[in-house]
Amino acid sequence: MMRRCFGSLSLFLALTCSCLVLIGQQAPSFKSATRLVVVNVVVHGKGGKSVSGLKKSDFSVTDNGEPQQIVVFSDESSSPKVPAAAQPATEEQPPNVFSNRVAPIVKSQSNVTVILLDALNTDIQDQSFARDQVIRYLRRIQPGDHVGIYALGSGLRVIHDFTTDSTDLLAALDKYGVKALSSTPGESTPGSVVTPTPTNSSKGGSAPNLSPNQNSAASDPLNLKGIFSLQGNTSEQDYFLQHRIEATLRALSFIAEHLAIFPGRKSLVWVSGGFPISVGYGGPDGFSAENRDRYINTDEFKRCMRIVNAANIAIYPVDAHGVLINGNFAGSGTARPDHKTIDISGADNQQTMRILAARTGGKAFINRNDLANAIDEAVGDSQVSYTLGFYPTQQKFDGSYHKLTVNVDQPHDNLRYRDGYLDFSQPSSDEKTRQADLAVAATSPVDATGIGLTAQVLPGMASGKPSSPDSLQVTVQINPKTVTLSPKDGLTVGQLDVLFVQHDKVGHSINVVNNLIDLKLGTSELTKVRRYGILFAKDIVRAKDAESLRVIVRDVSSGATGSLTVPISHLNPKQN
Repeated sequence: MMRRCFGSLSLFLALTCSCLVLIGQQAPSFKSATRLVVVNVVVHGKGGKSVSGLKKSDFSVTDNGEPQQIVVFSDESSSPKVPAAAQPATEEQPPNVFSNRVAPIVKSQSNVTVILLDALNTDIQDQSFARDQVIRYLRRIQPGDHVGIYALGSGLRVIHDFTTDSTDLLAALDKYGVKALSSTPGESTPGSVVTPTPTNSSKGGSAPNLSPNQNSAASDPLNLKGIFSLQGNTSEQDYFLQHRIEATLRALSFIAEHLAIFPGRKSLVWVSGGFPISVGYGGPDGFSAENRDRYINTDEFKRCMRIVNAANIAIYPVDAHGVLINGNFAGSGTARPDHKTIDISGADNQQTMRILAARTGGKAFINRNDLANAIDEAVGDSQVSYTLGFYPTQQKFDGSYHKLTVNVDQPHDNLRYRDGYLDFSQPSSDEKTRQADLAVAATSPVDATGIGLTAQVLPGMASGKPSSPDSLQVTVQINPKTVTLSPKDGLTVGQLDVLFVQHDKVGHSINVVNNLIDLKLGTSELTKVRRYGILFAKDIVRAKDAESLRVIVRDVSSGATGSLTVPISHLNPKQN
């Protein structure tokens, strides 16, 4: 299919009046402007086991106390197909073709879990304890569990992507000692993923306006320089704490964008010492210090939750401290012998963990030493879950928070689901949100999968003809089923951001080209959509020292994002 499509691309483009054409196999999906709210529910019966076999009629949902009609229902335990990690083009595809699409793994349920070892927010002795507990869990992994291990330190690293083989996971984790997980900026760590960083834009559209903490060097991909050895006065510590909070929320967003294509409910087990939401309020001088900047990360937190919930991910924070010995904390058990006394600031970190779990439908595991059992419980939640969807009867599009309540007319011990949602209609149409979304996609060390993409990149080509060696002909194929198309004035309309970012060998961004594409489709264009999909062709001048090209597509209406990374320094020089 792909060989035939790209082989006839030049002829097809020549027959169209615009560089934007429509390609694909299936009809597009037409999405209503009214927001569909999706809630994933895990039902626990006696003994804590997940309950399967429930039907739509067994559930009821209220939004701010008002009953809602469930229009979408699925039992995820009956969905046995799980995609593998995104891969570049295989030998079955034409040369120089890359994709963020994934192939199904047939022999398992749709339970996908990422274990995130967070060295950025965790003391060194707690990192060692947490790592040992993860190893203990991996030794008893179940055959149907698809588990990946990521690490957050000076950058976000993929230690090993999804597999059911505990041997592979243990071997990969064995390469990452505590020092490697928490390596300071500038240290070379095997498997480290360099974060691309856009710094300039060429004509053709406005590039994302990256904030300083996102616009960083490859040796410090999350701009965390100095964070691992907090020295100096309280104001300096507040400054680095704020950077650490923002970096962690971005990392959670990176992972969510990467997992968007996976079906059903996903679990993110975040093994961490945690972080507070606010900065500048704690410490011995607290409110009395006039020189302290005080900041509550409301916007950053809301944005992260929007991306995580859109990707259908439940966060399970696991406190790497284990049982705390400070009297301010509830919990039972004996503190670890190596553990120091924790001051009251740790309560703020734990509160953040509880909020992240509540807002995403996960569970916070706090004040316990059996972290391996906590991880096991979190992974088990993904084995059986139910997806409920409804169109709110009280939509006001005012950004207010709506409280959700789910009930089941069957015997059960407890339900697990997110406790609410923010009432935004089109959050992605806001310019501030648009810029932030593009910045996340451009700086993420992993590709986003919310929009299915395939791209052909031909070196030394322009407009389908041989050209300068510095030219690149890029043709992007977009899956129309992942894009919002709506009827308007007799046409079918949509809007896409298409971003091209080039990077040098150490990950510095050296060129950004952004395009805002308006889709206005008549009857004949819709016919082509049903047969093909959405194609966008662009000639790009290859920047000096460019080693890779990241292609990003963002749906302006829904905020869904897809990206893929092309190693342009290794492109096949043979022309098609």
